[in-house]
Amino acid sequence: MQNVSSSRQSGLIQDIKTGKIVPIYLIAGEETFLVRETVKQLLDLLLDSGSRDFNLDIFDGSQISVREILSAVEVYPVIADWRVVLVNDPDFLQPTSTNNSISLTPETTEDTEDLDTVGAEIIDPLFTGTPAEPTEPAIVEVDDFIDLDPKEQFLSWLTGTLPKFSVLILACRHKIDARSRIVKEIRRLGQYVEFSQTDRPTQNDPLFQQVKEQATKAGKQISLSTYNLMRQRAGQDAHLIFQELEKAISYVGDRERIEDKDIRGLIAEVVNESIFALTDAVGRKNVSQALLSLYRLLQSGEAAIKVNALIARQIRLLLQARLLVEEKLLQEDAGRSNYQVFNQRVFQPLAEKISHRLPESAQLNLLKQNPYAAYKIAQSLRFFGQAELENALESVLQADIELKSSSLPTEQILEELICDLCRRPAPRSRR
Repeated sequence: MQNVSSSRQSGLIQDIKTGKIVPIYLIAGEETFLVRETVKQLLDLLLDSGSRDFNLDIFDGSQISVREILSAVEVYPVIADWRVVLVNDPDFLQPTSTNNSISLTPETTEDTEDLDTVGAEIIDPLFTGTPAEPTEPAIVEVDDFIDLDPKEQFLSWLTGTLPKFSVLILACRHKIDARSRIVKEIRRLGQYVEFSQTDRPTQNDPLFQQVKEQATKAGKQISLSTYNLMRQRAGQDAHLIFQELEKAISYVGDRERIEDKDIRGLIAEVVNESIFALTDAVGRKNVSQALLSLYRLLQSGEAAIKVNALIARQIRLLLQARLLVEEKLLQEDAGRSNYQVFNQRVFQPLAEKISHRLPESAQLNLLKQNPYAAYKIAQSLRFFGQAELENALESVLQADIELKSSSLPTEQILEELICDLCRRPAPRSRR
């Protein structure tokens, strides 16, 4: 199986495949396609799909502090070898003389829409897991740490003892000052790969030449930009790229040119989003995140009725947690501790004490869930009161009726449901 990548990307990936995993990776550069694809490959190699929801935190570097990043790194993995923390464009690595905008050359402007989805591709709900209330990092033992600027805070952590169970990935869509102290320390402890625009596939790229040749044999033409879009959608496997090329040749019919719209119509983006991502976003009342997760679930083939049923299940579990709070069996702020504390001091003792009082079915019993799933529910409690959850459950049940009997589009029904769950406690007024 041939992979399309630069030698630096291939070397990094090969190291991981052979078990050479380091605690920190810095992937940077103006060639944002390779930055994104390299991060994707890192995530795929470090975490399988079954454990990703529980072991991956993704942060917008402009919206999170160094202390919060380090807190996430300190969380132990759940039924996995590694916990991965991905930070997109961390502030402490921003160039001092430029802003955060992505500079596109004229020949790359067609990819602007796809580049904007780095928030969706690298950093987005597809990989949700960001803690609602990160705790203070335990390993940073520097006096007056809070008074240090972010760069010095991060350096103080780098010079300490890094966790052996976590991998920190820093993804930067800009050039990095390789002479900086932070980069030097990252190189000492981990791996640093920078992709410049010279790494971008060109007209002389061997695989592009093969694709063009194959298209020409079929009487078709394909541009470099369309080829790059095909790479983004089909992945790095050359075999898959040629498979999709054959589809595109048939798809365009009598037209001579394969265009971007053809590729977008043929190749659906890979969707690994789980229902947990949706319900977690609802729990945090992040309507845009929840809607994006909903669309990806529907596009991946999940039935609308199944999605609604799983939302209902999550609300029931939230309501259970809320009732436990009302009975003073669970503290309101239980989810504000780190996961280890929650599991050992809250979840396990409570499960032993009162699990038998809750529904026998494991699917409907909060204390029979995976401890980390219960932890995420506890984190969401602060967003919901009891009355609101009862109203939410009523809304979900009403949506179930509409999905089975209404002539309204199923997508519209679920959109309205998600918006209502995220923004208001009052019962829904439905058609």
